[in-house]
Amino acid sequence: MKTACSMEFTCQTEEVKDQKIKKDESNQTDSRQGRRIGYVRVSDADQSEALQIDALKDAGCIKLYTDHGVSGAKAARPALDQMLKDLNEGDTLTVWKLDRLGRSTIHLLSIMDNLLDRGIHFQAITQGIDTSTAVGRMIFGQLAVFAEYERSLISERTKAGMKAAKQRGVHVGRPKKSRDLEHADL
Repeated sequence: MKTACSMEFTCQTEEVKDQKIKKDESNQTDSRQGRRIGYVRVSDADQSEALQIDALKDAGCIKLYTDHGVSGAKAARPALDQMLKDLNEGDTLTVWKLDRLGRSTIHLLSIMDNLLDRGIHFQAITQGIDTSTAVGRMIFGQLAVFAEYERSLISERTKAGMKAAKQRGVHVGRPKKSRDLEHADL
C-alpha cells in the first residue's frame, strides 16, 4: 500500500512481501517479540531510497514507512508520525543510519525516550545500534550528538559559502524581481 501525503514531498507505507524476509523473520532468536518496522527518509526529491529499502528488507522489516524529499531537521514528517503511531510494544523500529531518523539531538532523544517508554526497540543497521542492549542505548546517545554536530557543520559551511559569494558580488538567493514587473503588477 502506497500513500502520497503531500504535494511538496511524498511519504509511503509499504508492506514488504518477500520470501527472504519471511525466512529471516522466523530465524530471529533474540528477545524481540514484535514486528520489525523500517523507516526510510531522503531529503532531496532527486535522491533514491533504494539503498535504504534494500538494507531494511535484508534486516527483516515487514513494513516500511518512507518520507521522500523531507529534511531530517524537521520534527514533523508524515510517514515518521504515522509510523510512530503504528508501532506497538515489542516492535523494533529499524533505520539504515541514525541520521535518517533525525538530525537534532533533542528530537532523536525525544523519539528514543518515547520508544523506550512504550517498550519499542530501535536499530540502526550501519552503526550497529540496538537499544535492546545497554551498550546499544549508550551508543545511540553518542551518535545522536554526532548527527547534530554534522548538521551544524553543514550549516556553518553553507553560511560561509554564501558570505564568500556575497563578498565576490555574486547574488545569493532567489532572483530579484524586476522593477518593470513590480510596476506591471499594480
